Amino acid sequence: LLATADALRLSRARPAALLRLWRARPAPLPAAPGIFTELDDRPVVLFDGECNLCNAGVNLLLDLDRCSTDARGNLRVAALQSGVGRLLLARLPPRQLARARNEATGEYSSIVVAGGERAWVGAAAVLKIGRQLRGPLRILALLGTLVPRFLLDAAYGVLSRRRKAWFGDADQCRLWDDNWDLRFVDDAVVGLGGAGPVAGAPPAAVGDSVLVATPDPCFGADGSLLNGLQGTVVACRDDDACDTGTLDVVFEDGAAATTMRAVDAAVLRRAVPA
Repeated sequence: LLATADALRLSRARPAALLRLWRARPAPLPAAPGIFTELDDRPVVLFDGECNLCNAGVNLLLDLDRCSTDARGNLRVAALQSGVGRLLLARLPPRQLARARNEATGEYSSIVVAGGERAWVGAAAVLKIGRQLRGPLRILALLGTLVPRFLLDAAYGVLSRRRKAWFGDADQCRLWDDNWDLRFVDDAVVGLGGAGPVAGAPPAAVGDSVLVATPDPCFGADGSLLNGLQGTVVACRDDDACDTGTLDVVFEDGAAATTMRAVDAAVLRRAVPA
C-alpha cells in the first residue's frame, strides 16, 4: 500500500515538474550595458547583410514595425558582419551560436534577435520579429506559435541553406531608412568604426576618461560585456605610467555607474583627448 501511495504521489508530481521545466526560462545572457542602456534597451535583430532575402526582410521590418513599446520602433537592426553583430554573437550560449554561425566555414546561417537578457535564433527569431509587426504578418506569427517548433525549425533550415541560391547575395548590406540613427546600431556604439585604440597613442592616465574600444569581446569579471562602456581611470595596478597591464576603471553607464572593473590597458582609448 505504501509503495502504491508513493507511486501515486510521483505520478501526480511528474506532470507538474514537467510543466515547470517547459515554462523555465533560459539563463540570462551576459549583460551588455554598452548596447542595452537605460535610454535604449530595444532588442537588436542581427541579419546577414550579404543576403538579398535578409535585406528585403529587414526593409519589411522597418516599414511594418508596430512601434507599440517604443515610438522609435520596437526593434533595432545590425548586420551579423558588423562589430556590434560579432560582439552580440559572442554572448550566445554554444548551442545557439552553433545555429547562428557555421564554425567550420564562418558563414552565418540564421537570423538572431538579441535582447538584453536572452536571444532568439532561427524560427524562434522569425516569430519574435513577426509579433512586433503590424498587419497580417503579426497574425501569422501568433498562429505560428501553435505549430510544433521542430517543424518550424526544419522549414527555416531549408530556407536558410538555400536562400542565396534562390534569391542571390550582395557584396554589402543595402538598406536605408529615414530614421537610420534610431533604428540601426552603429559600430560607434561599441567604440569601433575607426575609433579604436591607436598604436603609438599616449597612454591613459589616472583621471582620464576612457572607452573600451576593441573589436574583440571584452568581458568583465562578472561576465558582462564591457565593449563600448565609457569610464574614468582611478588606478593603475601594474604600471605607474598606465600604458600596460591592468587599470581600475569606474564606468559611468547605466547599471555599471558605480562599478569599478579591472580592464586591460590595451583595449582602452582616451574618450577625451588630454
